[in-house]
Amino acid sequence: MNTDDQNIDIRNYIQIMMKRRWTILSFFSIIFVSVFIYTLTATPIFQSTIRLVIEKENPNVVSIQEVMSVDASTTDYYITQYKIIESRTIAREVIKRLNLMDSEEFNPKPKKTFLSNIKDSINGIKASIIKTVLSIFRTGDQKPEKTIDRDDDARLVSSFLGRINVSPIRNSRLVDLHFMAKDPVLAALIINTLAEVYIEKKLETKLRAVKDAVLWLHERVDEERAKVEIAERRLLEYKEKKGIFTDFSSDVEKITAQKLAKLNAQVIDAEAHRVEAETRYRQALALKKNPDMLDSIPEVLRNDLIREIKQMEVNLYKRISELSKNMERTIPK
Repeated sequence: MNTDDQNIDIRNYIQIMMKRRWTILSFFSIIFVSVFIYTLTATPIFQSTIRLVIEKENPNVVSIQEVMSVDASTTDYYITQYKIIESRTIAREVIKRLNLMDSEEFNPKPKKTFLSNIKDSINGIKASIIKTVLSIFRTGDQKPEKTIDRDDDARLVSSFLGRINVSPIRNSRLVDLHFMAKDPVLAALIINTLAEVYIEKKLETKLRAVKDAVLWLHERVDEERAKVEIAERRLLEYKEKKGIFTDFSSDVEKITAQKLAKLNAQVIDAEAHRVEAETRYRQALALKKNPDMLDSIPEVLRNDLIREIKQMEVNLYKRISELSKNMERTIPK
């Protein structure tokens, strides 16, 4: 009984589909044609990717923890770096370097048609009327052009940031930066410039920290020297007033000389760190156009990750050589 009912239901469905076959075919044809037209007319979007290594570092400048201290033992450091990459400051610097304000990617020129010309004319008349009315009731000096420029800049920066995607690789210090654009060449240029600007800003921050530490040390030396001079002057005045003649001043001078020598040593150490940081910064800027020469930097050679990659490369070449020899043995001559 159940089998007969099922057969009857299937026949009914087939009869209905055959009866409405032209409607069904028309529906699927419309969908197919629509998807086909959209595929042909849609603008392709390209995505460029670059991979960075973010090292955790504690800026212990001449062993002065209160000058700059960063707790790099947690993920807060990495989250901070990701937000810096997506910051508006980095975006503005990339836009400025590549002159993206005049790029067709971000400011496409509207196509001139009959309807667009009429719309532009109406908008121009409307803008002139509004400007005339505002000029009548305006009481102070106003500069709306700058406000418009600021709005355009904010809109461009927001559009730029909307195309950036930061993808950290789990359980590693690697992060992938993605950028989407219609022009593949421009997408690659933007993502490379974004990485360069981030690295330069990071180096500038370290260099600024060293300079601040040196300035702080100089101020401390001056303060300690002034305190020593005041203390010595008061001691001499007290000794002259009380008629005390001792050789205690030699001990004071010895302690003061030791303190000043220690502070001078710290200043010299800070200067050395600053010079070393500036040298690394200049090397990085000089080698950014020739990344193959990065192996000449000692810090790169001492990096554990770089060593592992080099070792893996050597092992792969060795494996390729062994496989080539095996192939030569197995292939008959």
